[in-house]
Amino acid sequence: MGQFLWTGFDYIGEPTPYQTKNSYFGQLDTAGFPKDSYYIFQAEWTDYKTAPMVHVFPYWDFNPGQLIDIQVCSNALRVELFVNGRSMGRREIDHQHGRELVPCYQTAYEPGNIEAVAYDEACHVIAREERHSFGDAVEIHAEAENVGRLWFVRISARDAEGYPVENANNRIFVQVTGGGRLLGLDNGDSTDFENYQNQDKRLFSGKLLAVVERTSTENCSVKIASYGLEGCELVLGEDLEPENSRSYVNQNDLPIRKIELTALGSLYLTPEHPQVSVRVKLFPEILNPQGCDLLEWKAVNDTGIEFPYVEIGRTEEGLLVSARCDGTFRLRVTAKNGKRSADVMSHLEMKASGFGEGAIDPYQEVLAGLSADRNPQVIEGVEHGVNCLGEAEEGKHAVFGFKRVDFGSCGTEEVTVQLFANTEHPVSLRIWDGYPGMEGSRLLVDGRYHKKPEWMVFQPESYRLPERLTGERQLYFETEDEYQFKSFVFTELSVSLSDGQQL
Repeated sequence: MGQFLWTGFDYIGEPTPYQTKNSYFGQLDTAGFPKDSYYIFQAEWTDYKTAPMVHVFPYWDFNPGQLIDIQVCSNALRVELFVNGRSMGRREIDHQHGRELVPCYQTAYEPGNIEAVAYDEACHVIAREERHSFGDAVEIHAEAENVGRLWFVRISARDAEGYPVENANNRIFVQVTGGGRLLGLDNGDSTDFENYQNQDKRLFSGKLLAVVERTSTENCSVKIASYGLEGCELVLGEDLEPENSRSYVNQNDLPIRKIELTALGSLYLTPEHPQVSVRVKLFPEILNPQGCDLLEWKAVNDTGIEFPYVEIGRTEEGLLVSARCDGTFRLRVTAKNGKRSADVMSHLEMKASGFGEGAIDPYQEVLAGLSADRNPQVIEGVEHGVNCLGEAEEGKHAVFGFKRVDFGSCGTEEVTVQLFANTEHPVSLRIWDGYPGMEGSRLLVDGRYHKKPEWMVFQPESYRLPERLTGERQLYFETEDEYQFKSFVFTELSVSLSDGQQL
């Protein structure tokens, strides 16, 4: 029959996560720039016979050799992807009954272009779209559209060859004189808390919108400038036709737009080759090498939880990654660019084998998302925890566990968990030494968690164990209730020595 969207546009308020300022429901951001999802919906609700379209994403700028998922959406019956002129194959799209409405291709990144081509039932080309790799921004590009008393000026950055720099985040300065005034700037970035009515704002995903109000019949001049870039001037008059000119501002606010990581060796680490050097290069290139001091790095798993069995050191060229235990992980390097959280991110996928399985330290906070064993009643939760979906009336218990938890020789007699239960009633929590109910397993805690709920606020609760827990154990959690489980930590006991000191 149709589909309901909440909403068409992003809007200020209802942010998820709460650290940001607006919703993410829209198919267009707050500046009116379409997201990739906009084109996905367009592909399913328009007719290729009257309005053929095709869209390929993401933009084309990654680490050399990094495997990238390239997706193509179209209202046509079949599509084909080309990478630097090489066909990646044609895909049929069954818009009525198909399960793959957005064909996905995977290929290693290489500079050049990717192009999506759409075909009709006779295999005639009816639409095509290309995205090209790009270098650092060298100039500002702007174009204006008039709607009544308003001009909407779309601002972007281009490289030396004229290609859009689609991850540019340069700070742009806008000055309006003559028969108009600047109403505001918006880049669609939900993490940007700067005032909309400032005269400057950074590009986001290479774009910025300036809204200019016409105040008289006099021509209106819109000067647009940025540090290190050739600026431009739009002269908007009665005919609304822009005239190009040049301007420049000497304001040094140059954030990182890309972190390029290149492994100088194998990404498969073994006891014979336990480490690899990674070269780190920043863009714009003017930021090297001092800009490396602005970076943060860590090893994480696929869900973003820190992988504790990797050491990362700094070298002249970049980073040295050393593995201590088996596992797959990503080297993740980020830059905040003055924001509250990561603004630019880059990663390399790595694997370590032959070292042996790593043990968990229970005396540091352990995120539930690291659990190695889960039943179907446990799914991914918020803040790197898990969401327990136990249903007591149907006899379904949520169970998740950790295979190697090393309590050491001193041991512990207390555990503290962090939960969010959206109910006024107590919920159950059982902690087992071993898999629940299996022969040889012991029930350590048969407790209740009962806190007045605050929406998505995790609150701690501690439980005493019936005996001291030492050595290496398999630890499992069980409940028949529904709640979010974030983490646990045990209190380590100390051993008194003969001279009164503690170990």
